[in-house]
Amino acid sequence: MLLVHNSQFIDEEKVHFGLQNRGFLYGDGFFETMFHTGKEVRFLATHFERITEALQRIKVEIPKSFTLSTIENLISELLLKNDLSGSFAKVRLHAWRSTGGLYKPTNNHLEFVISTSAFESNIIPFSKKKATFYQEAFNQISPISAYKSLNASLYTLGSIYMEEEKCDEIIFLDNNHHISETLYSNIWWIKGNIIFTPSLKTGCIGGIMQKQLFKYCEQKNISLQVGEYSIQNLLEAESVFTSNASGLIGVEQIDNTNFDIHHSLFKKLQTTFQLKK
Repeated sequence: MLLVHNSQFIDEEKVHFGLQNRGFLYGDGFFETMFHTGKEVRFLATHFERITEALQRIKVEIPKSFTLSTIENLISELLLKNDLSGSFAKVRLHAWRSTGGLYKPTNNHLEFVISTSAFESNIIPFSKKKATFYQEAFNQISPISAYKSLNASLYTLGSIYMEEEKCDEIIFLDNNHHISETLYSNIWWIKGNIIFTPSLKTGCIGGIMQKQLFKYCEQKNISLQVGEYSIQNLLEAESVFTSNASGLIGVEQIDNTNFDIHHSLFKKLQTTFQLKK
């Protein structure tokens, strides 16, 4: 398989990043995981907007050549070269500050990598059977908390705990024990035909699908409330689901509380945003 490194196509087995790479040393960068439907990269413009905002937050200089059009063309050519242009595929974009310095960088130049891999849309489940809360470490708001950082220690710890507890999903809280997000996704719930979801104040990622759902609810006059909510608020819901760029997934149970994964509003949203060609 080939990948793109700074606009150059290279065999992935021949790519080597030195020990001074700032992404490796300090997590000094961000990434995006995107999905190609066989026709286009889903929500590419929103992904590009998020990662460029993130890079600007950490004062990485974005060259004029790093544009949405350039990235779109590089992805299209890479998918073609890797025999994935007509298939479902996962596309990852990693971007970081160029090598140099310790905590204080000696430059703010941008480096990036684009990689692709085969992806079967039918592996996305309709629902997850059981979730639980992770309360050994917490999300917290910061200037970069809404973006997908190369430092993923909290999510790694959460995934280990999820496996230990034999669950399918983990729910993170913020420092004030408000609901924040799940392992890969934003979290939502329905009560009385009102949709609730945590605010970015809880330290959650500003999700790609989250933006789509905000727009959709506004267009369809669906009641939506964004705020800071307790565990009890979530457990009193009728239906719970998660969202990321691949779509929406229901949650059947959180600890000992069951939820309706066949709720009409959830089914409507899930069908609308299902990953399809």
